Amino acid sequence: MTFESLGLNPQILKSLSEAGYTAPTPVQEQAIPAAIAGRDLLVSSQTGSGKTAAFMLPALHKLTDLPPEAPQGKTPNQAAQSARSRGERPRFKAAQPKMLVLTPTRELALQVTTATENMAVACAACKQSPSSVACPTLNRCNCFRAILKFWSPRPVV
Repeated sequence: MTFESLGLNPQILKSLSEAGYTAPTPVQEQAIPAAIAGRDLLVSSQTGSGKTAAFMLPALHKLTDLPPEAPQGKTPNQAAQSARSRGERPRFKAAQPKMLVLTPTRELALQVTTATENMAVACAACKQSPSSVACPTLNRCNCFRAILKFWSPRPVV
């Protein structure tokens, strides 16, 4: 099986070939089509089996399906500076994330961020989004266990 047969966007396929990925792992072969179809995943396998790519590639694929943002004449910083120069007080604009990835440790968050940036090198739609930020979400707390307790997916893999 190839990444092309999994139905991924051509931009992502180009990034994968540039990053040196040649064929999906067994975990990816099962998880990627299910995730693209919108099914929940609960994947448990050995280190190095491709779990990160198994859930991030479908997420990046969904980002490429989003309509492109309309180009503006000025960047947000330029618009804010212009407003300040006119004596206006620019309003705070909250971030508009397109994806949220929760990890149990800071180290895993950094690993996922690095791997995702490598997988999205040639993806123009992914570059329109602000750069990924790795946060130590759910680090050393029982929140992760609570989420798993109340979230009851139908395991695919």
